[in-house]
Amino acid sequence: GHYVLDLQDGLVFSEDFSPEEITKKDDEFLVSLPQWTSAQGFQLMEKFALCCRDSLLRQELKSILHSGRGVFRKFKDLINHRPHWQRRWLRFKSREMEQMILHWLQEYKDYLELSHLTEEPENLDDLIKSDFTLQWDDSSKLEEIRRLDYDIWSDFYPQVPESYIELLNRRYRGNCPLIIDEKNHVISLQDLDGQLVAFLTFQQMDKELILLRSIFTLEAFRGLGLASLLLEEFTGSLDSEDVYIEISPQIDPLENFFKQRGLQKTDQGPLWMKG
Repeated sequence: GHYVLDLQDGLVFSEDFSPEEITKKDDEFLVSLPQWTSAQGFQLMEKFALCCRDSLLRQELKSILHSGRGVFRKFKDLINHRPHWQRRWLRFKSREMEQMILHWLQEYKDYLELSHLTEEPENLDDLIKSDFTLQWDDSSKLEEIRRLDYDIWSDFYPQVPESYIELLNRRYRGNCPLIIDEKNHVISLQDLDGQLVAFLTFQQMDKELILLRSIFTLEAFRGLGLASLLLEEFTGSLDSEDVYIEISPQIDPLENFFKQRGLQKTDQGPLWMKG
């Protein structure tokens, strides 16, 4: 049922229950508490689907939302099969409901004697960041990263023979082994269970040149903007705006990705600079 708050006495009661002393009060001091309806729930699911960066999941969610009966159950079943997105959905929903309550409190904060009430919505990027831990030079993940690093060629060039993948690795990895030391670094992202989900590797050639070796996200975690988080961490670590960045041929297909995230290609061959 619907509930009403008495702003003078702080009493909450059902609209169906109207004791004599309540009915005599001025309506100015009787306000309905915020409600959560199925229509609002549906709008919230639509908003979440629009924010979803995983294009396949976003399309599935949109299909469910236009499927007619059983929308809420179908939406829940789909999300529940993806633990990371399920956590994200629950926190997204909680955040939106909190904002609705804060909006209501803003309207009556003078009556309720509330001060310093501010709305600070957490965006979806913040929710994503809080689901993962960023690590620098975690040697415990190095062997796994080496294996995945070798497979990146196959990820970008799925149609070529394995012998060609081996040739590419010998050609571009022979003089640049994946290690961790004062010049070679690995930035990784791990989920809340400590499992590796994405990584970026680079080599500091000298004070003016860095080789960006590789950047990779496991398939199950693509669409969350994790590569962007890694690149942001990498560029933020640069001591100078004048450092040249050489993009490894292994990740050259990501040229548009780098441009969209603030790196600028120079007229010096494969060299880039921080924008």
